[in-house]
Amino acid sequence: MRVAREYVEARFGITEFIGRQWSSGGAHECIRPTRPLDVESLRAMLNNGDLRIFFKISDVHLKVYDLVFRRFIASQMRPAKVVKASLLLDIGGRLVEVTHVAEVLEPGFTRVLPLRCHKPLLSLKEGDVLRLKNVRVWRGSLDPLFKEGDLVRMMRERGLGRPSTYARIVRGLIDHGYVIRSKRGYLVPSKLGVQVYQYLTKWYGHLVSEERTRSLELMMRRVECGELSYSLALSELYREILELPEVEETVKSIVVAEKLKAVSEA
Repeated sequence: MRVAREYVEARFGITEFIGRQWSSGGAHECIRPTRPLDVESLRAMLNNGDLRIFFKISDVHLKVYDLVFRRFIASQMRPAKVVKASLLLDIGGRLVEVTHVAEVLEPGFTRVLPLRCHKPLLSLKEGDVLRLKNVRVWRGSLDPLFKEGDLVRMMRERGLGRPSTYARIVRGLIDHGYVIRSKRGYLVPSKLGVQVYQYLTKWYGHLVSEERTRSLELMMRRVECGELSYSLALSELYREILELPEVEETVKSIVVAEKLKAVSEA
């Protein structure tokens, strides 16, 4: 916040600075700039030799830095006041609602993160006919896709897993081929992942449910704190597994085979 205050005050004036403390749990340090230097200042210092970097800085490095820096500064600035235009379009008998920012009244954070404005939308009135210039057809699921951060946040909110296991759980989904990470970072379920999920929920739904996972997490915490004997916990889980129909049949088959073997040897 000190870095943001110093930059905003020097560049736009202290009235544009609104310090915010983002905190939603966890103890990991965020990715943020450590100096009040935007990408132009950083590039000038590199060219003049005022800043020593012990590896070659490429345009890609500077683009990433610029993205992080502007997002960080914007998060500490005044909100923007804008005018939005909501249109209800009749496209071939199908009503489609679209909303765009038409005008920025008070820039606020848009001084560092500009918004694309569509001011001509304000001049439209009911009944106007628009001509389509480009049409793109998109096929896909209406279910929202998750990124790794979204999945971890959901697990934390639902009490699934532990902070030390979140990364391993996501990595397991990817390594087993249950999901595929897209170029934009979304986790897209694969055909294998869908089939495994359908099979497990159909035949072992009570063992793979979220409630069951939470109860196991609680059981492990009790064992860890000494409130529950690990042998008692394992015995309970073992007894539950033995009660599964297919496991029970397998156990019976093994018992019968052992008895037949004993009789033949006798």
